[in-house]
Amino acid sequence: LSLEAKLKLLTGANFWESEKVAGTNLPIIVMNDGPFGVRKPTVNLDSGMLMEVYPATAFPTTSALASSFDPELLEKMGQALATECIDQGVDLLLGPGINIKRSPLCGRNFEYFSEDPYLTSEMATGLVKGLQSKGVGATLKHYAANNQEKERYTTNAIVDARALNEIYLKAFHDVIKNAKPFSVMCSYNQINGRHASRNYKLLTEKLRNEANFAGLIVSDWGAVVNHVDSINAGLNLEMPGGHQDTKELEAAVKKGDLKLETIDEMITPLLKFMMYKRDNPKKQIKCEYIKNLEVAQEIAENSAVLLKNEDNILPISPTAKIALIGNFAKNPRYQGSGSSRINPHTLISVHDAFVKNNVNFVYADGYLEHEVIPNVKKIEEAVYVAKKCDVAVLCVGLPESYEVEGYDRKTLDMPPSHTALIEAVAKVNPNVIVVLSTGSAVTMPWINNAKGILLMHLAGSMTGPAT
Repeated sequence: LSLEAKLKLLTGANFWESEKVAGTNLPIIVMNDGPFGVRKPTVNLDSGMLMEVYPATAFPTTSALASSFDPELLEKMGQALATECIDQGVDLLLGPGINIKRSPLCGRNFEYFSEDPYLTSEMATGLVKGLQSKGVGATLKHYAANNQEKERYTTNAIVDARALNEIYLKAFHDVIKNAKPFSVMCSYNQINGRHASRNYKLLTEKLRNEANFAGLIVSDWGAVVNHVDSINAGLNLEMPGGHQDTKELEAAVKKGDLKLETIDEMITPLLKFMMYKRDNPKKQIKCEYIKNLEVAQEIAENSAVLLKNEDNILPISPTAKIALIGNFAKNPRYQGSGSSRINPHTLISVHDAFVKNNVNFVYADGYLEHEVIPNVKKIEEAVYVAKKCDVAVLCVGLPESYEVEGYDRKTLDMPPSHTALIEAVAKVNPNVIVVLSTGSAVTMPWINNAKGILLMHLAGSMTGPAT
């Protein structure tokens, strides 16, 4: 290859694809989000989160997956996810997210497994194995010590050697050893004063030399602050692309800041991936999206956690008249917001599932979908309904605005609109069951007002049937 052709391979062609190697039969590599469902844009424009995406199965979010404690189930999910990647032409899926949860306030905790490196590595290993068993590459992210969203582009994570090795890098290195993921994505933040994207100690000494990672190291989208530094530190591919020519890198070569052997070394993992894709063509089979919903439901059920069941209030008697309360019952909070946001081809609410199963129930909103302040009128309607029923099932939790990529939460509390609703209903009906939809921890000052508490996490497309 010419020098220009080599330098082009160090940056993507556009927002989602690698550069074409002119004059060869090597295919491009198509990358897309996300960690618990495919997020493939309908038009490959150089755009970020604000785009139309193809419908796909919304599997439960990563925080839910960890609560199944079942790596084999996650391997099954990975296989199902791979069929949708193949159907939509995705070679490298940008997930799973395996950052350690350092604070329950992190706005992206729904996208990560756990506070525990061992649980994280075991669960992620299952998912990666399932995904890659069908030839679709997995991307471990975000390497490393990326544990908050606030000021994530500039924050400096100051970590001592033992904490870094035993907590923040361990899951990455264990999954690399156990499942050999195709790719690792480096994070935005600095680590001990040096950006992850240009951190030689992190990318070369730790990832390449200690963890023996032989795959593709890709930047998080927009994480590169100095491309020459990044290449010398061990970064193979800057993403997104389409924003620069090779003149800057050519100048660095002429000055001696960038060696030819370094360039050859850095483009090799991408070329190997291209050769793998060329030599292992995937069979274009009809993707059974409906069957994948069965997998999504199985995972949601096995991830649910029964937090409280006083007086054996669950399961509810089939003859009971139920007050189904809470806007989440009709408009499920099934996923977090940000780059992992999926366009579900199917989304079944608790309300829909009650109707389908001929449950004897009456519905009341209790609050509007994005409402944070208590809605007196809606709460009064809910109280009226609850008075006339044997059991009140309240679908509450955290609204979408509370759990978003790019922002951290300011409080562990649920919105007042939800807590006030629980308290008001509990005054007129002693048999309250709370169904929680949340991607991370919440305080429960109302715990004594509920006989039953079922944590569904963010349960995906089949939230209703699973609940």
